[in-house]
Amino acid sequence: GVKEIEYDVSRDRIFGKGLHVIRKEIFKSINKGFKELGVWDKLDEETKTHFEIANSRKIPNEPLDRELMNKISALLPKNEKWEVGVHKEIAEKIGVSNMKVSKYITAMLKMGLIKKP
Repeated sequence: GVKEIEYDVSRDRIFGKGLHVIRKEIFKSINKGFKELGVWDKLDEETKTHFEIANSRKIPNEPLDRELMNKISALLPKNEKWEVGVHKEIAEKIGVSNMKVSKYITAMLKMGLIKKP
């Protein structure tokens, strides 16, 4: 009965606006369960990163590339305020889209891998 959630004919798949909400809630529940059961600390770093990415959203659908994260992080100003459009400058330097750099910066901020000065 929720308007944002749509099902296909077989009712096995969810699509539409509600899809991202449901996916995020599923990953939040999994993360919470892992932490409460003590499983989280036993996971390798790559697995933790995938769960954190899925949980924080507004991030690329594909897993984040560590090498690209390192390149972006290295090009972010360390001790000065980030200018509007810093993602565009970085994108130009490393040859990827502005949107991709913006999403990576957002993801890294949410994951605590970088901090704004």
